[in-house]
Amino acid sequence: MPADPNAVGVPELRQDLLAVLDELGIERAVLLGYSMGVQLSLDFAIHYPERVVGLVEMCGTYGHLLETFHGNRLTARLFPVLNGLVQRLPRVGQEVWRQIFASELTYQLAVRIEVQGPLVDRADFQPYFDHLVQLDVQLFFRMLDQVRKHTVEQELHFITAPTLIVAGERDNFAPVWVSKRMQKLIAGSELLIVPWGTHIAPLEMPGLVGVRVRRFLEERVLPVVGRDGEIA
Repeated sequence: MPADPNAVGVPELRQDLLAVLDELGIERAVLLGYSMGVQLSLDFAIHYPERVVGLVEMCGTYGHLLETFHGNRLTARLFPVLNGLVQRLPRVGQEVWRQIFASELTYQLAVRIEVQGPLVDRADFQPYFDHLVQLDVQLFFRMLDQVRKHTVEQELHFITAPTLIVAGERDNFAPVWVSKRMQKLIAGSELLIVPWGTHIAPLEMPGLVGVRVRRFLEERVLPVVGRDGEIA
């Protein structure tokens, strides 16, 4: 848990990432961002371009993530109310959260409505729900409250690192049009749209995504760092 529970915005997360790289002695890295991690890794590449040799951005956005959730702004409008309740009644909020994500019904609804259930192995997807049950909902909502106000849309043209964007054709969390716009705004970036893919496209089509990422690294990143270069 952070010493300051309010220091969980993108600027603080960016400095956390920098501290990790410094501690591990990693001068340059390929950053792979997923979901909210896309926003963070894009921000990091803009502020510390010399530390980034490549970007792989999966199922995420460049900013204002709640504005495009499920293709409308309903979640963005409701979030301040929900956040207020969670901050005032953290124990109640935590228990409600736990009950929701520990429920078999929630899992079954997710695989029938939000993702391509037939393509997902439960052994791969269940750990996500197990993690959500343990999540500190008060801290998560504080983080989401700050991240939802953040965007790097106007700065994407500064990114020079080779970039691969992976999008799910039917992603309700990060609509495919966001990824298409991201590709237009990042010069030389590549886009893989996973057919029928949702927000967990890497789990639904792991072979396709894995092959495409490997090709990107071999064709766009290794020539830059050299065959003997270490990529973290």
